[in-house]
Amino acid sequence: MSMELESKILTQRLIYDLEEYNIVSRKLNPQYIGSESLRSIVPLMEFIKTRQDSKEIIDEDPNVIAGVLRAALLIGSQKRDLQQYNYVRVRDLLFEAAANQIIRT
Repeated sequence: MSMELESKILTQRLIYDLEEYNIVSRKLNPQYIGSESLRSIVPLMEFIKTRQDSKEIIDEDPNVIAGVLRAALLIGSQKRDLQQYNYVRVRDLLFEAAANQIIRT
């Protein structure tokens, strides 16, 4: 997903630009806009709960874990500002840190 956000202009505009999102959302069904399907959170929550049941990830509120994962994916919105700090390494280290805290060892 991170690479998708970095390489696809339309995806970037919808995720990072609230005005673009609002323009597109006006064309969608109001019930769909208010649904969790739009944000693709339902499959993520199911994935998290399944992994918790199998003791592969920590026993934390699934909403918190989903929030951490979603926040990490938004690092792409900071790509331009983080270039001077070696963006690719910053991104990779952030993902590693999040994964190390979520995955049971």
